[in-house]
Amino acid sequence: MGARTSHATSGVPANALADSDLLRELASVHRTRHTTLRHGSDPALVHHDQRTEELEREYLRRFPNREIDPERLAEGARARGHPGRWRTGADQPWDPADFAVAAGRDPTPENIEWARRRLAERDRAAVERIVP
Repeated sequence: MGARTSHATSGVPANALADSDLLRELASVHRTRHTTLRHGSDPALVHHDQRTEELEREYLRRFPNREIDPERLAEGARARGHPGRWRTGADQPWDPADFAVAAGRDPTPENIEWARRRLAERDRAAVERIVP
């Protein structure tokens, strides 16, 4: 039996996805990246890399003029009036699933609920303990 191509396991080709499905798939690969990197097999990580690249290239092809958040640019940092101030993880809102992963936990329902409680109780302080 011959080697399988990456297309056999990559799901629906990115260029065949509707915009909403493309965005959903992108969110999924970004959400699962940390877990795949830490716990996935070598072939799983290669597949994840390939699928992420395929989806991101398709997104950029479809949305070449995507909205750029001025806060993500150097000018945005200067406009905030904090020259030399480092931006910390607590300077932005956190999704409980992302917070759980940043804390080194798998994004299981239990860990996401734990993260939701921590963020509700401690908000910025909880993030600063986990994310520099």
